[in-house]
Amino acid sequence: MNGNDRSGSNPMPGCTLSAQAPKPALGVVNNSDVATAESTIPGNRLNHYLGSGATPSVSNISTSLPTNEQSVTSLQNLVQTITNVANNVLTGPVSGLTASQLGSASNPQITVVNGDLTLSGNSTGYGILVVTGTLTFSGNNGWRGIVLVIGQGNIQENGGGNNEFDGAVLVAKTLNSSGQLLTTLGTPLLNWNGGGGNGVYYDSCWVNNATSGLTYKVLSFREIAR
Repeated sequence: MNGNDRSGSNPMPGCTLSAQAPKPALGVVNNSDVATAESTIPGNRLNHYLGSGATPSVSNISTSLPTNEQSVTSLQNLVQTITNVANNVLTGPVSGLTASQLGSASNPQITVVNGDLTLSGNSTGYGILVVTGTLTFSGNNGWRGIVLVIGQGNIQENGGGNNEFDGAVLVAKTLNSSGQLLTTLGTPLLNWNGGGGNGVYYDSCWVNNATSGLTYKVLSFREIAR
C-alpha cells in the first residue's frame, strides 16, 4: 500500500493534475488503532506500506476526514447519495460485473452493490464502486478510481496477480451481521492473501477521473401555477 501520489503513473489518459501531498498508506480513526493495524502487518512487509510519516505509514486520519465520512449516519447518507446517481445498482450476492458495469477510462461507471460482490478472473473496473457487504477479489482483478466498502466493511483479497487498485479505498463498518445500523463505527476487516504485484496506490488522477462519471437524475419536481 502506497500513499505517495502516483498522479497518473499508471497512465490515465489526459491527466494534468500535479501530484498531491503524500497520504498515509493506511489510515485509521483513532490512536489505539494505529498500533493494532501495524501489528497485523507481517514483519517482512513493513517497507511495503509507504507514504507520509514513518514506515510502515499508518496514521490516525480522523481529523482530516470530510464530515460525510466520520459517523455511521453520515457514511450511510453518503452511500444513499451515490446510489441516487449510480449508473448500476445491483442486489447481492453478485459474482462478477459485466463490461459495461466495469466501465472504462473514458467512460467510468458508478456501480453500487447492495450486498456481497465477488470478482475473480481478470478484470479492471473504472469509476466508483460501492459495496455494502463483503467485497472479495481473487485472480488478476483491480480498480481505477474510488472503492467504498461501507456497511459490513469487509474486503477479502485472495491470490496473486499483477493488477492493482489505483485511486483510493475506504472501508467502514456501519452495519451488524443482520444488516442493522450500528450506533458507532465498528471494526472493518481487510484481509490480503497471496503474492504477485498487486496493491493499493493513491492516485489523484484516477480519483478525479472517477467522479467524471457522475450523472444527474430528477428526484422530484414542482410545477408552479402561472
